[in-house]
Amino acid sequence: MQAGYLHIVSHLAFPPCCPLSQAWNNVKDSAEWNENERECGRAILDFCMESGVSHADIFFTTKLKHNAGVDATINSSNSSLELCGLDYIDLYLIHGPWCGPDARRQAWEACVAAQKAGKVKSIGIITFEMVTCKSCLTAGSRYLPYIR
Repeated sequence: MQAGYLHIVSHLAFPPCCPLSQAWNNVKDSAEWNENERECGRAILDFCMESGVSHADIFFTTKLKHNAGVDATINSSNSSLELCGLDYIDLYLIHGPWCGPDARRQAWEACVAAQKAGKVKSIGIITFEMVTCKSCLTAGSRYLPYIR
């Protein structure tokens, strides 16, 4: 993450007096699973409009709910982008290693496709153990995941 970004994910990185903090209210983590991508995107857009800060200066992360194949993951990433209302997602994470190696590989392939299409800037994984993390690295992809 570059210096100057406001990173919006589980731990908010801006002072409580900041207008985004006030707009954010009780929303602390964006994910398809949380059904709050619209609210998170709205808070970012409102903050940008009120403060003059560019979306490029805010780092927005959200997460895939289910590893259910390439098409389902592409549909989920498109839905996340549409719901948040932003031009792109800074970091799109596979939320967990569920559904086995084939489902993880397909979800990863779909994330790579979303990154290539410019819909997401970075892709990664969260709540993976090292052995399942390695499956993304050995799936024949030249794209390395951001790991959280």
